[in-house]
Amino acid sequence: MSSEAIFTKSRFDEEDNARGFSPAALHRKFLMYLGVPAAFAVYFVLCQWAMDQGWGLFVTISAFYLFMIPICMYFEKFIPFYHQTFTKEEIVDDITAFLFERTATTGMRAGLFALTIYLFTLIGPPPITLLEHLPVWLAYIVFFLVADFGAYWEHRLLHTNRFLWKGHITHHIVNKNYFLNEYHRHPFGYLLYLPFAIIPLWLLGADETFFLHLALFIVFCNYFQHLNADLRLGPLNYIFSFSPVHKFHHSTDRSHADGNFGHNLIIYDILFGTYIDPKKHSYPVEMGLYSEVPGYPKIGFFRQILAPFNNKYWRKKKKG
Repeated sequence: MSSEAIFTKSRFDEEDNARGFSPAALHRKFLMYLGVPAAFAVYFVLCQWAMDQGWGLFVTISAFYLFMIPICMYFEKFIPFYHQTFTKEEIVDDITAFLFERTATTGMRAGLFALTIYLFTLIGPPPITLLEHLPVWLAYIVFFLVADFGAYWEHRLLHTNRFLWKGHITHHIVNKNYFLNEYHRHPFGYLLYLPFAIIPLWLLGADETFFLHLALFIVFCNYFQHLNADLRLGPLNYIFSFSPVHKFHHSTDRSHADGNFGHNLIIYDILFGTYIDPKKHSYPVEMGLYSEVPGYPKIGFFRQILAPFNNKYWRKKKKG
C-alpha cells in the first residue's frame, strides 16, 4: 500500500483551518469526533427493535452485517485516513471473501454453535449461573469481559502458533486498510473462538439473549476496527479496538503487528503489555505481512484458504 497510502488527516486539518467554518468542515468534525458514538446509538436502537420484533439470531445478525456496509462507505467517503486505489482483482477478491464469510463460514459457525448448545443440554446446567446471583446488566458486563479475554488470547495464539499462523496470514496478506478487510479470514480463527470464548460463557451461565447482544456488538466493532476513516476517539482508544489502534496490528512493521490484538476491547493489550498507543507511535504507512512467505498468493481468496495445506509455501529452503 505504500505507493497509495497517502495520509489525508493533515490535509483535512489544513483545509478546515484555511477555510474556517463551513458545513463541510462541520460535517467532517462530527464524523471524526462523534460519528462512532452516534452510529452506535442508532445501531443499538435498531438492534433492540429487531430483537423486539422476534427476528431471531441468524436473521438479525445477517441484516445488520448488510446494514453496516453503507454506514462504513459513508465514513470512508467523507473522512478517509488513507488515499487508496483498488485493482479489479482486489475488488473481486474482497467480494468473494465477503460472500464466503456470509455463507460457508457463517453456516459452519452456526452448525458448531448449535452442536455445542446441544452437547451442553446433554451435560446439564452450567456449574455457575451468574444471572441468578447478579443484576442482568452486571452479569452481561462480566460475560463480555470474559468473552473478550478469551478472544484476546485466541488472537495471540493465531500469531504465535506456526500452524495457526498459516491460516491467519489470509487476514494479514491484505495491503489495504478498509472495512472489508474483516472478511479476509480463515475458518481456523472461528473454530478457536469456541473453546476460548463460547465455552467459558456457557460455564458462567450466559443466556441466548446475551449471545445475540454479543454477536451484534462484534458485528459493529469488526467493521469499525478495519475502517479507513480518520476517527478521533480520544479516551475510547484505551477501551475499544477500533481502527485508530487496530491499524497498527496490520502494519508491515513487526513491532506494531505484534500488538493491539484486542477483539472488541483494547484493555487486555494494555494489561498484558501489547498495546501500541497512537499517541506514541507514527501510524503505519505500509499494510500487509511483516515477513513475506515466498510464493504465497496475494490475490485469490480460495487459494489463500487452501494455502495452509500446501507444503510448497512452508518448506524450509536447503542452504547451499
